[in-house]
Amino acid sequence: MDVNNYKHEKRRLDKLVNDPTEGNAWHADHIVPVYQGGGECRLENMRTLCVGCHSDVTAAQCAERRSVRIKAKKQLKVIMNSLKDDAKMKHTCGNSKNQGHLEIHEDILEDELLIKVPGSAYSGQKSTTTGGELEELSPSKLNNSETHCEASTGSI
Repeated sequence: MDVNNYKHEKRRLDKLVNDPTEGNAWHADHIVPVYQGGGECRLENMRTLCVGCHSDVTAAQCAERRSVRIKAKKQLKVIMNSLKDDAKMKHTCGNSKNQGHLEIHEDILEDELLIKVPGSAYSGQKSTTTGGELEELSPSKLNNSETHCEASTGSI
């Protein structure tokens, strides 16, 4: 965020100038967002941003999550309608040839509905992101939004 854009946010600018306490000037931000698995507060995954830049990054992440949620809801609706149609077809068709096809199709649909979450007991895998894996990820892969006044990386 540049200074010209910050002028439009008078309330935050006044607070920054008149009361420059720790929470009003700089915020700690996760390089890998929490919703993408970067919830641990390791120094490799933290950066310091001015309040305005942190607000911009957070807003961009919220918009991204919102669009992903909308897309997922649409996909789920299509899959659930397909399952309902298959269930209706299963009741109307009684021959074994079609039932075998339906069982295979149901297994595929179940695989599409289940997602693997690293470290989750529900996904059956116990993998976690390590500090070394975070270092391997480049900033362009981690966050597409640009920040213009990143003060430092590491400690607050």
